[in-house]
Amino acid sequence: MTHSPLNEKRRHLSWRISLVYTLPMLVFAIVLVIVFSHYLKSTLIFSSYSSSEAKFQDRVVSELEEFFPQFERQFRPLSQILQHTRESEYKKVLKKHLLSSPFIVDAYFGDRDGKYISARGFNLDEDKKEFRTHTWYLEASRHKGLAITGPSINEKAKKRVLTYSYPLWDRNDKFLGAVADDIDLHKVRQLMGEFAKSEGGITMLVSSENDSLFTFFPYETNLRKVVMDSVVNLLKLVQDEIRFEDLSYESVTRFEKTDIGNRKLIFMVKPLKNAPFYVAHVIQKNKVVAKVQENLHAIIFVVALVVLALVTLTSLIVQFLFKFFIQKDLNDSVSSSTMFETLLGSDNFRIILTNDTFDILHASAYLMEFLNNGEDIRGEILWRFFHSEQFKKFVYRVSKGGEMHASERQIIVPVRGYTGEEVWWKVIFQFLVEDDGSIRYLFIISDETSGIQKDTILDTIMLSAGNSILVIFDK
Repeated sequence: MTHSPLNEKRRHLSWRISLVYTLPMLVFAIVLVIVFSHYLKSTLIFSSYSSSEAKFQDRVVSELEEFFPQFERQFRPLSQILQHTRESEYKKVLKKHLLSSPFIVDAYFGDRDGKYISARGFNLDEDKKEFRTHTWYLEASRHKGLAITGPSINEKAKKRVLTYSYPLWDRNDKFLGAVADDIDLHKVRQLMGEFAKSEGGITMLVSSENDSLFTFFPYETNLRKVVMDSVVNLLKLVQDEIRFEDLSYESVTRFEKTDIGNRKLIFMVKPLKNAPFYVAHVIQKNKVVAKVQENLHAIIFVVALVVLALVTLTSLIVQFLFKFFIQKDLNDSVSSSTMFETLLGSDNFRIILTNDTFDILHASAYLMEFLNNGEDIRGEILWRFFHSEQFKKFVYRVSKGGEMHASERQIIVPVRGYTGEEVWWKVIFQFLVEDDGSIRYLFIISDETSGIQKDTILDTIMLSAGNSILVIFDK
């Protein structure tokens, strides 16, 4: 098969153009894969968080948000009933109310004169008979409405309780006393225990008013007992950063902390609607990380597919762009350039091509060597290398066009090289018209120095020889 410079140049140029398109796409693909991998891992972690947060919301927060307003609605009418009941009937009313909910440990009333009535008939110990200094009584009178206090211990029932209290008023609208319900916090903690049972960790119910820890779940794990002090210490890790007014009622707020044992912990915090509490659940971060690790093979597989897809897409894009935007122009430009380079490299032709303002577009290697020490002369004005005014007039005259004989389109002019050597060139002037209508000027050059030197020597000899006979053998 005959070697074709045209095809060779086309292949080389095609490869370079493809590389120009493909390399940025390849770099972009690698960067995209790295970003995508991080994003995918982050998404999995976020999904793990989201899944846990959704369960936390459904199994804990929603249960408590339903319980407390419901209990409040059940408790509020009690003060109105007592307000219109004879004091002798108070205990009967309190007993009936006690039976209305399994969460009530005791219902009781205390007036401003120190009289105390319990639905269960509990009597206060001698050292604690002054109930009017207790928070349930003081807060009810101070708030002049519903007060939620605790946690405290109902010593008669031997249970940890949360207390709802409400004031009563006499006919002169003066504070008469307060009625209260003790709510069994053990039963409350059972409401918020489902999440910790399935997901692990510890769930805490905390007062939004004074950050008091009301209760928590569980009391015991497979590894150890969970005591109040250890839960309080966990809560302290994040309590400084929890600002109740900044917590969102619509979404779970997440905090990441490290305890003294260097364990990474995740705190999920959510305030309760219509109740002065927030719920916090703490879980080791390793559990979330484990979920990501379980999906690690899936991550690698997905990333591999993404890389393959991006490489394929890059190849298709390059082929599309090359075919529809470059191939035709490439064929045309390579063909014309190869033809021109072939002429430039010929021993028979030395050529200069200019535009219509005589800026050099192409020149043969010999001319660049002779005129400019081998440096590229493209972009230079033609007159920098052809100083003859006769030549300049000739070029301008011929470029104006009109009907001219072939002999009128050529001229012999002296040209000085970069070394100072002076030669005589015959320059043939030709017009070229591109497809877009632009004008190019082609100067075909041949060296006439030796012929002119012979003529000059011959003329000199003939003028001085007289009658002598000169025989010259031209090799």
